[in-house]
Amino acid sequence: MSVSIQKLRTEYKSLCRELGTEGVLNTVPQAFGAPQVEIIGDNYHYVVCERGSEYERKTTTDKQELLYWLISDVVSEMAGDFELKHRIKGCVFAGRCLHATELCRQVAPALESKAPGHLAACHYAPKGAVAA
Repeated sequence: MSVSIQKLRTEYKSLCRELGTEGVLNTVPQAFGAPQVEIIGDNYHYVVCERGSEYERKTTTDKQELLYWLISDVVSEMAGDFELKHRIKGCVFAGRCLHATELCRQVAPALESKAPGHLAACHYAPKGAVAA
């Protein structure tokens, strides 16, 4: 048996608060492609429309599955925001490389041929050296 949109919205917002973010449960199409929820009979519909075209529709009778889909979107957006705020400027290996210097942390090295058939992106990999 499905629950009302208002009860679903309350539960969704509660889960979002636990994640430390705001949650908006859309029930009408959004111009920018955000998902909306429809309850038709005993079915929950997760629908993504953009500029009047429906791009995705998932249907379930399980409220928890619908909430999973919705929270997956929230977590994905949070992960993207985190990555942008903490993007590594230099070499992606600088945090775990024993030879990393400030140069490595600030400037990404170019991919270069270090030996025949061996490419490396490292400021300090000598020419002719091949890792074993």
